[in-house]
Amino acid sequence: MACSEIIQQHSQIFERSQIPTPEQRYNAIVTVVNDCDYNNRLNRLCSLIDFHIQEQEMLSGTIRTLPTPKQIRGSQIPLVNGRLQDAQDLPLWTAAFFTPNPSQIPNVVQDFYIALNNKFDRLDIYSQRRNNQQMELVGIQEENIDRFFRQQQKLKCKLVLCVMDTPADSDLKTIIKQYGTIKHDIITQCCLYSKIISQSRQRTPFSQYSENIAREINSKLDGENVRIDLDQIMKEKGKSHYMFFGADVIHSTNCTEQHPSIAVVVGSTDQWCSHVEESIYAQWPEFDKCSIETIVNLEEITIERLKAYQQANDGQLPNKIVFYRVDDGQFSKVYSKEIPQIRQAFQGSSLALSKNYSADNRLPRYEDHMVYGKQKFPLLTLIIVKKRHHTRFLMYNGRDTYNVPIGTVVDTTIVDPYLYTFYLNSHKAIQGVNNLSLYTVLLDEIKLTIDELQLLTLQLCFTDQRSSNVEGVPSVIHYADQRALKAKDQFCFNQKRHDYHDDNEISNGINGSTMRKKNSSDNNIRTKKLNLSAKVH
Repeated sequence: MACSEIIQQHSQIFERSQIPTPEQRYNAIVTVVNDCDYNNRLNRLCSLIDFHIQEQEMLSGTIRTLPTPKQIRGSQIPLVNGRLQDAQDLPLWTAAFFTPNPSQIPNVVQDFYIALNNKFDRLDIYSQRRNNQQMELVGIQEENIDRFFRQQQKLKCKLVLCVMDTPADSDLKTIIKQYGTIKHDIITQCCLYSKIISQSRQRTPFSQYSENIAREINSKLDGENVRIDLDQIMKEKGKSHYMFFGADVIHSTNCTEQHPSIAVVVGSTDQWCSHVEESIYAQWPEFDKCSIETIVNLEEITIERLKAYQQANDGQLPNKIVFYRVDDGQFSKVYSKEIPQIRQAFQGSSLALSKNYSADNRLPRYEDHMVYGKQKFPLLTLIIVKKRHHTRFLMYNGRDTYNVPIGTVVDTTIVDPYLYTFYLNSHKAIQGVNNLSLYTVLLDEIKLTIDELQLLTLQLCFTDQRSSNVEGVPSVIHYADQRALKAKDQFCFNQKRHDYHDDNEISNGINGSTMRKKNSSDNNIRTKKLNLSAKVH
């Protein structure tokens, strides 16, 4: 048995034992409320602030369940008629087993390799294999990995399937991406040996897993796996050209020259949100100042994404934009700083007048930044997405407590009555309790009804081309999160993944403690565009 399999089995047993079921989570919440005894007069703090709880039970209410796309089955996104929407031919490729003990390749890995090739055939993906069915054996030392990919580059190999005999949280995947994709320009598709082991024990070994890998590879080759029909939601679909944006910023534990904050904005290049491209910028605050959540270059980024859409659609620009922005409550900054930048991008005048825009400090031509010109500007709807909160929703049928179904929406009783807000569940929790995302509509120029906007948001959770499972947030948000982490891997190679966070409150203090740094202003933020290799995706 390989070392990673033993480690993985023990870690999975430990992790599963720590995840409460919906029934256990409910009991824990009720127990805490009872033990704290908030209504007791002897509780001086609660008495002073007049804090009390009227009910000892969790609040009950009604929910609505939105319909899922026609082709969706449960929490899975099956292929239409068992075929990809747009299958791309595979370039010359091979497979390798990366292991700390390179003695031989396990039979189960060879079986998976054969199953994947058969899956390519069934999905009509034409495959050019090198070495027929033979896999390479590679040690996990960096010099071995570098040498292997250098050799593949000389052989004109364009894609390598990398089976990793290491724990899931090891640095091996980052090292493979660094040498294979970034240094030697080879597309890499990684998978875990422990996952292959577990899949071999299924009733139909490798069937779903090989399909998932095939989907990811087809997506990396700019293919299209499934197309979700959004026309049923969009008003005046014959006259409307929709574009979807997703934006997020991740921060390092301690923002330094080597580890800046990374802002990512993803934009669709078609109105089905099947294809996307991204803009990525590093952001450095002044010394001894904390990182900020604001995307400083949003005007420039929006112009880049609009021009990419225009190029992909024969000169056609979108006339309706739906923008999803991850944020934990800084509504005023998004409204006062980022929305004006987005609107300014439609005209592009401020960039055209900026002497600092071009790298050589030459004033760009005004026409270079004119996007819409004399055309009517698009309508903009901007929605804040909050992924982390403490609100939990459970179903109870008089006997059992269980998770809410996919499509559950809550927009009454517990939401802010002064905001356009709703909770939406778009995924099925394999373990534990579903965490519904919280959406707040900050601007709505398109004038979609609440039902249309909720349904559109749900449908966009099904448009991730790399996965057969539904995501917990719209695909543009999920893409932005993933691109940010991959950019961190590419440009901050020596930093651990868990040293990056989605908030700006954590920073290194003395002796490893945490402390609050002084706030930065937008004017003090230095930025740089990062060019993430398309093959890293």
